[in-house]
Amino acid sequence: MAALKSESPMVGFRYEVSIIPEPQFSGTKANAASIASSAVSAVDKASFSEISGVTVSLETTPVKSGNGSSTDVPRGISYSPLVLKRGLTGAQSELMAWVAANMLQDDQKKFLIVRKTVIINLLSDQGAPLMSWVFIGAYPTKWSMSGLKAMSNELVIEELELKYERFYPVVLGV
Repeated sequence: MAALKSESPMVGFRYEVSIIPEPQFSGTKANAASIASSAVSAVDKASFSEISGVTVSLETTPVKSGNGSSTDVPRGISYSPLVLKRGLTGAQSELMAWVAANMLQDDQKKFLIVRKTVIINLLSDQGAPLMSWVFIGAYPTKWSMSGLKAMSNELVIEELELKYERFYPVVLGV
């Protein structure tokens, strides 16, 4: 998606997730880079053991031509939900307060969705951000917990699924 300054593949085991209030966003990559670099002062940093769902797809529609053949015509972009997994803790966090405010509302007919910006920073060995993904207009759509098993000694894993309006990859430095 973005031109990297190094030919070496990046290792994906050092990263951080920041959740910030929804900024005024002009929709440019330059603005996304500014948001990503300002994530150092983010409202809530959260740790996750696994992140998946960073996917964008160009959807197409087949259109038949006059000679009977068909061709695919682009019709829009779709994004997969962002999935964040981690071990369940009893600690209170702004992240879980945000999830609860969006998903555990008394009046199920009038949802008040609070959108935030989620920033994932891929980190170097020294902890410096190499690349970021900025997810604009994110809101939780699913929270789940792994099963409880009396006969095993496994961590309880919580999974958070977020939908978002759009995302921008940002190369910060290599």
